[in-house]
Amino acid sequence: MQRLILLGNAICLDVLLYCFTVLPLRVAASLFRLMRYPSRRSATQIYATIQGAIVLCAVIAVDQLDVSETAYYFMRSQMNWAKLYSCFQLFSALDILVEQCGRRITGSLVWSVLNRSQRLLMAIVTFIYVFAHASIILVQIASVHVALDQGSELLSLMLSVQLVELKAAMVTSMTRVQLFKTCLTDIAQQFRWLIILFTIYVDKLSRYTPEKMKTSMPLFLQGATVVLAGTMLINCIKHAMYALNNTTWDIKTLYRSFGTLLLQPFEAGKLISDKSKHLSQHFDFVSLPYTVIAVRLFTICVGRSSMPLFVGLGCFAALCAFKFTIRFALRSLSQSIAQRRARQQNALRRLSTTISLVMGLNQAMKHKMDADRDHGILEEETASMVDVDEEPAHLD
Repeated sequence: MQRLILLGNAICLDVLLYCFTVLPLRVAASLFRLMRYPSRRSATQIYATIQGAIVLCAVIAVDQLDVSETAYYFMRSQMNWAKLYSCFQLFSALDILVEQCGRRITGSLVWSVLNRSQRLLMAIVTFIYVFAHASIILVQIASVHVALDQGSELLSLMLSVQLVELKAAMVTSMTRVQLFKTCLTDIAQQFRWLIILFTIYVDKLSRYTPEKMKTSMPLFLQGATVVLAGTMLINCIKHAMYALNNTTWDIKTLYRSFGTLLLQPFEAGKLISDKSKHLSQHFDFVSLPYTVIAVRLFTICVGRSSMPLFVGLGCFAALCAFKFTIRFALRSLSQSIAQRRARQQNALRRLSTTISLVMGLNQAMKHKMDADRDHGILEEETASMVDVDEEPAHLD
């Protein structure tokens, strides 16, 4: 189970890094081609340009409203533990609801670009969704940040989101398709926690002085360890309950088949291809709002640290190299699984051919033995008839 979650997190990270590294390059290339060859517009270039414009406008809107800073200071000064708990529960439910709507909205945007119908309207609707979803995620990050700074019981805050699922897993039997969807939901949930914790860490790193980081880092590491360990423990207990309620399953083989299914789109894809559609179809995860958060976090870090331009470009190049490394590893793993599956199919085919030949030889030998037995019986009957015919001659 943990291997499947690790694989799913790698796929989510690959798609998120695509939006943060490859997408800006594609937007620049698309704008250059559109300005130089306006009559050769393609749907891919238009879609990349619209995505870049949506991310840029959403980053500007989030930065102007300063949602995370406002939410952080308001929660820290006005909310006790009960209010913080209620706020986190509310925005967790909103996150799930808005993300379900976002999957349909992004799919409609792709359809409108391909069919050249209402592209401006769908771009505006997608921008509103991305801005709203990014704001909800920032409020969630602010609530977790406040819980970490106050030393609250972060484990209960995190457990509250999955307690209902854990209770349902103890009494529910499900099909393989339902188990696959549950695994994908768990993968997306753990990846969201990783994004939240990483965002808080980078924000502290850019905001605090080295002396203050030394005092706040142990508390942050303790809370992050509690969150990640608690998430892994909940997933293990939940899937152990599923295995106990479905004793006819081979869990190891089933999870391996889930991993093979997730890796299929990477088998023949290019290193710079966009897999966000595949991700949104399988996972409950839309990458554009998280791209807005990542871009805003990067710009804030650059602005606070007065980082030189060449250092920022070096960080961007390092992220590109990291993204290509992850995609290459995923494609290599997918191809190795496909080759192993092909070898197994060839071995099964050869085994089936061998079994057919052996059965054919056995059948032929059986027919030959039956024919020899019938021939022997016929010869014995003929010899007995000859003996009966010759007996009167001897008597004479």
